[in-house]
Amino acid sequence: MSRLTIRPSHFPSRTALAVLLAASCIAVAHAQFAPPGPPAPSAEMLATIPSLTAAQQIELRKILIERRDAHDAANRRSHDAFEAQRSKDRAEHERIDDQSSERVRRLLGDDGFRSYAEWQLSHRGPGPGRDDGHGPRGGRPGGRPGGDGRPPLPGADAPPAPGNGDKP
Repeated sequence: MSRLTIRPSHFPSRTALAVLLAASCIAVAHAQFAPPGPPAPSAEMLATIPSLTAAQQIELRKILIERRDAHDAANRRSHDAFEAQRSKDRAEHERIDDQSSERVRRLLGDDGFRSYAEWQLSHRGPGPGRDDGHGPRGGRPGGRPGGDGRPPLPGADAPPAPGNGDKP
């Protein structure tokens, strides 16, 4: 009688599971953002419509498939336009922030700018989703609290959020 031995190599790695989970989340999010067009009924379903000839069923199915594909194309165009506008807006906001930071740095000098950046961070306060001022991802050294995806403030040396430095 042979024994079944389960070895760790028989299980997927944590990395593979994480990749699979991330891909699933992305697919679900995309499906929620751009729902597909109305489904085209199968040929069998169309055959149940009374008084439709076989040729009419074929042509009707073609029309309904074209309709579904047109809806999908419209959703893709809308999604692409949204992403392009979001990228354009993000670039414009970054340009405004960079230009403003440079003007403030010229006005105050490096040491004054560093003091201003520290002062600004300490007065920022909790924002949406940030009950402690550090946001859901904790603070970033030299960056804005909250891990909001924007680049760190130039010259800001913010300490890391409490309890985030020892995680494996």
